[in-house]
Amino acid sequence: MTSAREDALASGAVGPGERSVVRTVRGLRWWGALALAAVLTVAGVAVDLLASGELGVVFTACFAGGCILATAWARRDSLFVPLVQPPLLLAVAVPAVVVASGSLPRSGGTASALLAIGGPLVNGFPTLAITTAI
Repeated sequence: MTSAREDALASGAVGPGERSVVRTVRGLRWWGALALAAVLTVAGVAVDLLASGELGVVFTACFAGGCILATAWARRDSLFVPLVQPPLLLAVAVPAVVVASGSLPRSGGTASALLAIGGPLVNGFPTLAITTAI
């Protein structure tokens, strides 16, 4: 005699902790959700840097879409990383763009470098807040 749990596992049913937003779809593990959001964010950064040399609409859409999709497709037992990744991705992507685009000042020391990086981070806060809220 088998239990209901063994029957569900044998039939391929998705357990409660493995579900994504869609009950019948097995969700991504934490590292898959992180990779999904990171890949889409990097794609947005690349497109905007090649097109205009600064972050714009494509980055915003890819960043927000990647983070939202990652949270929606993550397993219920792996939701911590997708929920905390928007500020972490932004904190990595924006300074990387500032450095890659050559926007760091040549003189002025550490304070001017921090201001050059901090400005775009502050400007990205509304996108970050809306993405995290969604």
